[in-house]
Amino acid sequence: AERPNMPYFWQRSNLQKAEEKALAFSHSFLGVRIECAQCHKHPFDQWTQNDFKSFQAFFEGVSYGGKGGGGKAGGGIPAQKGETVTYASLTKEIKDLVPPDPKGGNNQKALGAEFEKRVKAGEPAPWQEVFATIRDSKGKLSEREIEQMKKRNPNFDGRVLTPKILGGEEVMLKEFPDPRAPLMEWLRSPKNPYFAKAWVNRVWATYFNRGLVEPADDMNLANPPVNEELMDYLAEAFVKSGYNMAWLHREVLSSATYQRSWKPNETNKGDDKNFSRFVLRRLPAEVVVDGITQATLATDRIAKFRDDIETRAIGPNANAGRAGKGASNYSLNIFGKPVRETNCDCERTTDPTLLQTLFTRNDPELLGALDQSKGTAWVEEIRKATTASSPATRRKGDDAQLEPLIRKLEFKLKSNPGSKELEAELKQAREKLAKLQPSPATAEKRAPVNADDYITQVFLRTVSRPPTASEVEKARVDIGAANSTAEGVRELLWAMLNTREFMVNH
Repeated sequence: AERPNMPYFWQRSNLQKAEEKALAFSHSFLGVRIECAQCHKHPFDQWTQNDFKSFQAFFEGVSYGGKGGGGKAGGGIPAQKGETVTYASLTKEIKDLVPPDPKGGNNQKALGAEFEKRVKAGEPAPWQEVFATIRDSKGKLSEREIEQMKKRNPNFDGRVLTPKILGGEEVMLKEFPDPRAPLMEWLRSPKNPYFAKAWVNRVWATYFNRGLVEPADDMNLANPPVNEELMDYLAEAFVKSGYNMAWLHREVLSSATYQRSWKPNETNKGDDKNFSRFVLRRLPAEVVVDGITQATLATDRIAKFRDDIETRAIGPNANAGRAGKGASNYSLNIFGKPVRETNCDCERTTDPTLLQTLFTRNDPELLGALDQSKGTAWVEEIRKATTASSPATRRKGDDAQLEPLIRKLEFKLKSNPGSKELEAELKQAREKLAKLQPSPATAEKRAPVNADDYITQVFLRTVSRPPTASEVEKARVDIGAANSTAEGVRELLWAMLNTREFMVNH
């Protein structure tokens, strides 16, 4: 955390080669696609192959592993006073503590557990890190260095180009302690023609249906902004503010442009790129998944979910899927979250698909969020609150599992009418549920239920507004026709999760 650079960017697992780092850097921070210049000069772009190779030279000396930092242990974890701790010695120390895998080789699971234990305790650990080497671009490489470079890049021809910033001057790396230092100085310079505009454009694209330049990561001479004066104003003021993100977000959100209605009129109904109206668009994948989770959670769990970013799909563990704390990769992929295999914003999609509709209608993941019986679902909380609680009449936990099963079987039977196997399974499930229901003779009267409170909560949980009088009246009828208040609320919640109003930003 004390380091002035960006180690996590430089060590991304899919950025091993210098050309990959150069492409990702220009795409992420400059909004410039230079991949074509790897092989040739594109007829509609300004970058030549020599521009690409000279820019790539900034990244040639950047590596990731366990031998950097002068041989010291990485991760910023200090050794004990008087000790010399290296990556190799720490790795050996941990391996000696962990028994080998019975099948041969290292016990990776045990090694990982021991490593995590040391990190949490603040003890020295063999943490791989990013390190950089300085090479005089005018000097010659030794045969060993050439051999190492060819291992990383089979096309390496033995020449070392002088690094050159895009559209700028050459840089003598020997004048800097780190080859990335001049690159970062140029990136943060007020005279940089790309960074501020690229950043402003990405923020703008986040709040609207498109960027001032679209695609947001393709700023080039053949793709000018739709409003150049606005782009220049925001970029220049952003730099003058000291790259103050709070200022930039406030400036966009307080503008008349952002506050325009999504309802079109005769003068702007055909406009989808000049921002004369707000264009409806589907929520990003992570927001949809988090919205579904938050809408269905039990009341006592909502605050924790809202405040604990570790459990959110929008948080740092989303890519871990079920193996980690984040949301399921399946649902995120369904709604268009990119897998980040390429350096292109085009990987993400917000287009509606049939799979998304099927997911919100009857996918087991969504139905499970509604019907969980371990106190994690709001519907289960309502069921407990509206059902008699005496031991003689309390519904057993099994029926909470049987009800969704019966619904699934009924749905399958509609698609496969006449299936004897499904009919038998459905009959058996209904008989089990009937046995679990309390008899009229022993059932206690339910406590009076104010359905309007639940109806209001459903709307606030899903579309962030109270229901209209007409919507309340319709919901009352539906809940009254259900087998129980909890069942009626469940159906209303399911219906609202399937509305366009829930799925779009408007």
